[in-house]
Amino acid sequence: MQIEFSANVLPSMKLMTNLQGEFKAEVILGPELKPLPAATLVASKEGYLEARETIDLSAGKVPAEIILVLREPEESDQLRLAELTSALAPRLRSSAAPGPQAEKLRKDYTRGLEVLLTKGQAAEALPVLSKVVEKEPSCLECNLAAGLAALNTDAWGSARQYLTRAALRDRELQPKERRPEPFLLLGVLESWRHQYGRSTALLAEAVQIAPSDPWALQELGRSLVHEQNWEVAEQYLAKAIRAGAPADSHFLRAQALLGAGDLMEADVELKTYIGGRDLRQLPNQVRVVMGDLHRRVDLAGYKKGGSVLNQPIEELVKAIPGLKELQAAPSQEELPLILQKTGEQVESFFRDFVNCVAVERIQEKRLKPDGSVKGEHEEKFDYLLYSPKGKLDEVGLQEYRTGPDGKMTDPAGLKKGYMVTAASPATR
Repeated sequence: MQIEFSANVLPSMKLMTNLQGEFKAEVILGPELKPLPAATLVASKEGYLEARETIDLSAGKVPAEIILVLREPEESDQLRLAELTSALAPRLRSSAAPGPQAEKLRKDYTRGLEVLLTKGQAAEALPVLSKVVEKEPSCLECNLAAGLAALNTDAWGSARQYLTRAALRDRELQPKERRPEPFLLLGVLESWRHQYGRSTALLAEAVQIAPSDPWALQELGRSLVHEQNWEVAEQYLAKAIRAGAPADSHFLRAQALLGAGDLMEADVELKTYIGGRDLRQLPNQVRVVMGDLHRRVDLAGYKKGGSVLNQPIEELVKAIPGLKELQAAPSQEELPLILQKTGEQVESFFRDFVNCVAVERIQEKRLKPDGSVKGEHEEKFDYLLYSPKGKLDEVGLQEYRTGPDGKMTDPAGLKKGYMVTAASPATR
């Protein structure tokens, strides 16, 4: 953590948080400091972008708790902030977005929008828009603009507060007066945080308000793709494309179709998205999806209802290179005996399994496309691995985890995007 003061009236302060990311700092300002400076808190951690929150000390009120949200570098499978800002700019400038009621505040609001959207100077726009919100907290457009400015200054904690206030204000309006932008921004923000359940709910509300909004439809489809709800995602992305959504919708729909098993249509959408561009200039994820699609197409041989068991060995090895060491048996006569022995060994494993109680520590990593580590995650649980005895319909193992509070829980690393398990030791 670092605390920086405006105009360098005081030297910056550096400190470390505890393991829960919490910190406390005491700053004593003498009476000679007039006006009192603003303080900017900067949080940094390896593998994440910096988080910032600014406090205006001249107001004489310092919040008891300041929340800073560290965010990950922009990922190729997420909507980019610059693209989102550009898409919302015309809506905020529109005469349909009246802004604050007071004349003086309208001038400040317009000036803040100009600095944010035309000049692209979010850091200068945020204080102006924040003061407008402070004087007229019920202004939906003011909170919306301040939230967008906060996102562009890495102040995700403040952004969430502004956008939540805008969403609550929107829910008080008549149906014809409501607008989808607060829920679109909040939904995208939750998607960036890998909270896809929350993201889907918020974006669904945006679509309910504006059923033909291309951005709301696209981002709802994106969130459903992340949840692997392929069929529903495909439906919303098809609507987004018809509504005029950008090219990302074609790539997202290709993913949804691939997940749903519609290989031919997925190939069409992927080719539409690529549009003759050089694959080397596209995100790595595009090449991954294309490779997956081509392997599955080769394996299926474009034959509906075809089975892997019916494919020649040469075709299987071509489609799945990992099978190149496969040594095919000359006949299948020994297969029943092999399956019987395998089944007996599996049954014996579960029948004779000794229940295990342990302390489990899970260490996971998130990798960049080049294989380097961009983030690490560690969790600790009290762990029980249990085998039901004497119940033929419950053959198998059941595992239970509890956190420090003793409540049942599950590892959260996968939901946060940590795909590689570095270590998972369990000891007692």
